[in-house]
Amino acid sequence: MSRRAEGPSQVKEVALGEILELRYGKALSAKNRSGKGNPVYASGGRVGYHDDAVTNGAAVVIGRKGSIGSAYFSETKCWPIDTTYYVDATCTNQNLRWLFRLLSSLPLHTMNKSAAVPGLNRDDVYRLRVNLPNKNEQRRIACILDKAETLRTKRRAAIAHLDTLSQAIFHEMFGDPLEVNAEEAVPFSKMTTRITYGFTSPMKHLNEGIPILTGKNVQRGVLDVENVHYADPKEFEALTDKSKPKIGDVLITKDGTIGRSAVVEIEPICINQSVALIQLEKSRVTPRYVQGLISHSSVQRKFQGMKKGNSIPHLQITELAAMPVRMAPVQLQNEFTSRVSSVERLKVTHRAQLTELDNLFRSLQDSAFKGEL
Repeated sequence: MSRRAEGPSQVKEVALGEILELRYGKALSAKNRSGKGNPVYASGGRVGYHDDAVTNGAAVVIGRKGSIGSAYFSETKCWPIDTTYYVDATCTNQNLRWLFRLLSSLPLHTMNKSAAVPGLNRDDVYRLRVNLPNKNEQRRIACILDKAETLRTKRRAAIAHLDTLSQAIFHEMFGDPLEVNAEEAVPFSKMTTRITYGFTSPMKHLNEGIPILTGKNVQRGVLDVENVHYADPKEFEALTDKSKPKIGDVLITKDGTIGRSAVVEIEPICINQSVALIQLEKSRVTPRYVQGLISHSSVQRKFQGMKKGNSIPHLQITELAAMPVRMAPVQLQNEFTSRVSSVERLKVTHRAQLTELDNLFRSLQDSAFKGEL
C-alpha cells in the first residue's frame, strides 16, 4: 500500500488500493466476549463488547462474509471479527470519516463471488477507482454528510417514538391481548373472514404498472409502495383475489422477518407468498385494532416461538388463525382507532420528511464523490 502526501486542491482519481489497506478481522466467539469494554463488530454490525481490541483507535468496519459491503464506523477502538475487514489509522493516511462515507457509497454489496456464503474479495475493492480530494476537502465532505445523516437519524427516532406511542395507547386500553381466560379467549380467525397469502408463481417485473409487494415492503405500520417492481395490469387481473388486497385489509410478513404488519390504504396492489393477507370480519373488529394487536410485544414474542424453518423462518397461517386472543368491544376499538389516527397522521408527515432527507443525502453523497459538492 502506498501512502500519498496531501496534494493540490483539485480532485484526482486513484485506485482504492493506493490509499487504504483492508485488514482482516480476528475471530472472537460470543462465549469468549467479556460483555463490556470495546465494541465487537460482525458483518451485520455491532454484536457485543469485549475488554480487548484489535484496532488502533477509531475504525471503519466492512462486511466481508454474510452482509458483504456493509459499512460501520466505530468512534473508539474495537474488535472486528473474522467476517469483516477494517481500516484504522495504521491502514491509511486519509480522513477516516470521509473513508467511511466513501465506502458506504460504493456498490460493494454487488461484488459477491461466492455462491454459498456471500464473500467480498479485497483485491476487487482495491481496483475500484475513486476521486481523491485533499484532506481539508475530505473533512468538509465528511462534516456535511454527517450533519445530513444526523437529521435522518432524528427523523427515524421521531417515527419510532410515534410507533411506541401507538403501542402504549393499545396496551393502556386493552392490556395484553394474550392474557385472557379460557372463557373469553377466541381464536384469531374469529376476527377474520379469510387468512391466506399471495401468489406463488413468478410474475414479470416491469418499471410501471401495478405495485408488487413482498415482505420487505411491509414495514411496521406502513406499506412501502415506492421501492417495488410492477406487474402488468393484464397479469394482475388474472390473479385470484387472495393476491389482491383491498383497502381495510391487514398484511403481515410470514417469511423471513416475520410479524411486521400494516393496514392496506391504497389499491390496486398485489402481494407474493411472503405476505399473508388478513381480511376482517368488520362487524367485529377494526383494521387498526387488529394491526395494533399483531404489533403488541407479547404477540410478537409469540410469533417468534411459532416460527418454523432454519434458513428462512416462516409463520404458518394455520397457527396464526388458531392463536387465542382477546376480542375487545367494537366501541372501544373505534375509540382506539380515533386516538391513534392523529398519531398516524403525524407518522405520515414524518415519513414524507424522511423521504426528502433520504433523497437529499443521496444527492449530497453523489455530488461529494464526483467532486461536485
